[in-house]
Amino acid sequence: MSEDNPFIDDAGDEVLRFVSAARNLSRLGELTDEVVSIAQKGTWRRYRTAVGVDKWHECELDYFLIACDLRHEDIARIVAYTREGAALAPMMDRDADETRRRPFEEAAAAWHSRVPETLIERAQRLGWTRSETSSSLRAAPLPPRIRARQAHGMTMDQHAARTRAQRLSAARRDELDVLVGKIRGELADDIERLYVIDQMRGLERGPGRPTVTDQERKQWLADAERLGWDKERLAQEWDVGQRTTERRIRHLRRSR
Repeated sequence: MSEDNPFIDDAGDEVLRFVSAARNLSRLGELTDEVVSIAQKGTWRRYRTAVGVDKWHECELDYFLIACDLRHEDIARIVAYTREGAALAPMMDRDADETRRRPFEEAAAAWHSRVPETLIERAQRLGWTRSETSSSLRAAPLPPRIRARQAHGMTMDQHAARTRAQRLSAARRDELDVLVGKIRGELADDIERLYVIDQMRGLERGPGRPTVTDQERKQWLADAERLGWDKERLAQEWDVGQRTTERRIRHLRRSR
């Protein structure tokens, strides 16, 4: 128990200190430190203050942060843009079972407020709900990569790779796989592999070396005018993908 107030336990002292500190911090780094610290200590799970004992389940950190009067925007910035904040995401898992996360309305009904404002009203005021009159919470403030994994069952990079593969015909994928296999067989180590990737991306070109020759540009322009700037026909004519075709067309139109 707190020596100054027998109605507040040590965890309650820590929570009250956290609330006071968080309200007065404007720098993202400082606020991140406070939020990560109390989350890792676990004191937010159960504490007693003068209004009663509050308990939060394992994946209800966002409920607790609402109770502490923190804005959705601030927590979203912490989780999405800091390495430390990303570790908080599992504590706000919307897909957790009821033993780890209650419906928001149920958790709100059990919360002890020191003011007339309910937890749902506070969530609405702080931007956690879908609208100012809704009790449904907005999307959890998770890093983009975690949201992508939840939506697609894979990372953003894996999803992008699969999407690119699907845009190619099976025959073209087979041809490219053979080409990639030949290149890999010629590379001695990761340095050579990364060098090839840099060259393909155009990151390392010799001084004054043109990306496209004038002759190539003239030929592309002639092809585009002959085929009426039709993207599909030009892609077949140039034997390149849709994105490369669109990029060439934009370049040609700007240089005309």
